[in-house]
This record gives sequence, C-alpha cells and structure tokens, in this order.
Amino acid sequence: MKKLFFRGSFAFLLLVFGCSKDIAPTINVSSDQVKASIPPYPFDWENSDFVPTPSNVQIPTPWANGVSILYDPYIRYDYKSVDGWTMLYNTFNTSTLPNPSFFALYNQFRGVIRFYWWIPSNSNTLSNYVEENIVVTSATGKTTPFLNFASNEINDPNFKVGFSERAQPYGIPSSGGWYVSQYETAYDNNLKNLTYNDLGLLFTLKYYQITNVTLNGTIDGTAQGSIVSPSNDLTDFFTSSVSAGAALLDPTKGILLTLQKKNVLDNVAANGANGIITGIGNLVSGSLFSDNSQQINLQINLTAKLTGTNTSLGYIMNNNTVGMPGVSNATSAPGYVPANNTPLGVFNLPVPPLFKVKSTFHSGNPCPDIARGNSYYTYNTTLDPVTLAYLNSTNQNSFNPAVLSVATIGPIHYDILGRTVDPCGTDITETIGGVAYTNWKIQKRSLSNFSGGTLYLRVYFDVIPNNGSKKVTIVKMFKGNGVAG
Repeated sequence: MKKLFFRGSFAFLLLVFGCSKDIAPTINVSSDQVKASIPPYPFDWENSDFVPTPSNVQIPTPWANGVSILYDPYIRYDYKSVDGWTMLYNTFNTSTLPNPSFFALYNQFRGVIRFYWWIPSNSNTLSNYVEENIVVTSATGKTTPFLNFASNEINDPNFKVGFSERAQPYGIPSSGGWYVSQYETAYDNNLKNLTYNDLGLLFTLKYYQITNVTLNGTIDGTAQGSIVSPSNDLTDFFTSSVSAGAALLDPTKGILLTLQKKNVLDNVAANGANGIITGIGNLVSGSLFSDNSQQINLQINLTAKLTGTNTSLGYIMNNNTVGMPGVSNATSAPGYVPANNTPLGVFNLPVPPLFKVKSTFHSGNPCPDIARGNSYYTYNTTLDPVTLAYLNSTNQNSFNPAVLSVATIGPIHYDILGRTVDPCGTDITETIGGVAYTNWKIQKRSLSNFSGGTLYLRVYFDVIPNNGSKKVTIVKMFKGNGVAG
C-alpha cells in the first residue's frame, strides 16, 4: 500500500493509497555520476547531543530537546543499539555541511531502515504534507524484491516492486527540523551476486500545502502493538481481527487507527507517522512496550483517498542517490555508501508458495441443519515440501544469515489462507484488504472438487535478540498457488 501519488500542480490533488498493481521498473542511471565513495562519518549517535558539523554550526540530534521533530514523538527515543539499531549511512561531518543532510539507522532485529533528514530553515517551504519516494535504480536492468515489504501488504514473489511512494501529514516549518522516513526491507539472497553498478537507491522528498483535505476508505498497512503470550497457532489471534475500529485524520496529528484484536493485542494504536500505517509512515517502535509484551507487525488493508487544493509545491530533496546495501561491493560504490556489505532484511520467500489440495468425495448432505444437496467434497491442504524447506531459519535463500549472528529465530509457524468455500456458512473468517479469508489448514467442505486456484501463506516467527532485549514477532503473507494433489 503504500503509495500516495501527487501529480503535478493540478487544481485538485488526488492521492490514492494502493500498490498491488503498480509494479514499477527500476530507473536506469549512469554509474559514473559521482566519482568517490563516501562512507558513513563516525558518529556516536547514542551519546551525542549534536550531529557532526563544522565548528560554526550546531544541529541537535533528532531526539534532542528544542528541535522541531517532523515525525511522531512515539518513535523519538527508539534509537538504541541494544534494541538493534546500527549506523547505515551518515553524511554529517566536521568539515562541511552536506546537502542533503541525513543519516540512517538500520534495525537488524526488525529489518527496517530509518532515515533522519535534516531540513534547514527556509521561509519558502509553507506546507502541511510531505511526499517521500524511494526507487531502486539500475544501470544494468537488474531488479530486487528489496522494497516488496515496503509496498505491498500481500507479497507476490513473482513481482519485484521497484519503488514506494508515501505522504506524511507533516508540514515543513520555516525554522526547519528533522523529518523521518522508514522502510521495511525484504531479504534478497541474490544481492551478493550483484554489484553497485547493478543496483542503487534514489530518494526524493517534496512538500505540499493542501487545503480541504478529506479521508475516506479502509486502512491498509502495518500495525504494531503489544501481544501477550502468543500460542503456537495464531488462527484465533488473527480471526476477525483485522478490521479497523476507527480511523481519523488530523493534519497536525496524523492518522490514528484503532484495531480490535480479540483481547490478544493490548490497545493497538497506529499512528500515520510512527509507521503503523505503512502507506503513510511505516515507522516502528519497539522500545515503549511493557516488559511482558513484545513487538508485532501486522498487515491490514488500506484504501484511502486524500483530496484537496494544492497551493504550493517544492522539493526538499530531489533525486538523491545512495549505494544499495548488500551487494558484493556496496562500500566501493560512488557517492554515499552503506557502512558495510551486509545484506538487509530478516526473511523473504524467493518463490511463490505451493499448496497441495486433496479432494475427497462424500455422499449425503454436508450440512446438519441446512439442505445443501446430496454430495460434497472435503479438502485437505498441505504445504509443498519445496516451500516448506524455505521455512527453516538455516535456509539462506529465505532467512538472512546475518540475523542469526545477533539473534535466534524462534519456531516458525504458518497459516494457509483462502476464500471461504463452506456450503454450510460455518467458516470463521478474517478480513484482509476487504476480502474474507478462512484457514485452509483445517479440513474444508465444498460442493465442488478442487481443481486449482490462489491460496495464501502467512508466516510468523519471533526474532529473539542474543543481548536479551525484547523479541520481535514478524508476520508476512505471500500469494501462492494451490494445485490438486
């Protein structure tokens, strides 16, 4: 979901969240635009009050008192290395003030990159919205699923999404301040076979002044909250649990989404700038939960529309490029490069999941109290062994081995989801993206023989840090193929 499209300077500005059909090709750029590699300048971000700058300039850190924070305060103090954060990029230094000025942290337990962009004072940036764009660039036509989790709620491994576009309900004051954007990354084991000539990242930030803003639709994105004592099977947890209880938009407060999770989630509150809603913020904070709870990322559906009159438009940053993390020579790329060549992301399925559905014929009425004919079938659905092999944390095609050096992957669980087929209407459903799904791991009844179709695999597991910090529960859903067998 994850895209809000601002188109030019039309009198009416239409922004639509949606992503599954918008698979963009990578942008081809010249590999010789910049001549030298610029590694992250040393910066002890945890213990510093200011970022590195020349002696005549002082810029407080994004979490310091007195600075304008153009992001939700919910994530303000979520930057500690003990919680998984490491330095990925840093342009700040003591010799010059770079333009653009930013640094980025990567969370190795969550698989997310958080960018902190410094926006200097400028009286010409009257705005109440910011559009952010991240694009995979290539000089050789290569692609990667690196941004698949930043762009889709249900992931189709057949497609590699080349971009993500979002809007944040934060204006840029004339005094400037810190703007934050974050992206959840999908692990790509093939990156080690590519070079910086093959892949890079490009960023653009625009500001808008929009009036008469309205919001309508259901919500699609990533929700985060507290989950207490999850069972080995999350069927009950997810069943009937992904509908929004309330959705409000206030340009000064962002989007607030309240989810109801059958008493398993404890007061899940999602805010557009703390990334709970992926299409607006995609920022996650795991440092504010109680000791007996853990972080969890959930997928929910968003179809939202923002309309209004565009009164001003400008660029905060235009076509800024950085080296792609994880490629074989990432630290040798021209321009700003990551701290090392370590691939990012925790997990991903490199191929669509495959399911085997065995149909068994039965005579008689399938329903005990409703007449539904005199014959029916039962379906028994299993995960194909080839797909099942990817659900092993030692499989480096699906799990990032770098994570295993700092954490343990807990037991890996999965659900098989499909459309309801029960002729008696007794299926217990959950709604994802406005569509009702049922658990096909449980034997299904149907009036027809199964001949093939689309099914979905939901994978969930804990990342348990070796340093004793709070574990993270990751939940991902993939589109797959069901075959008769």
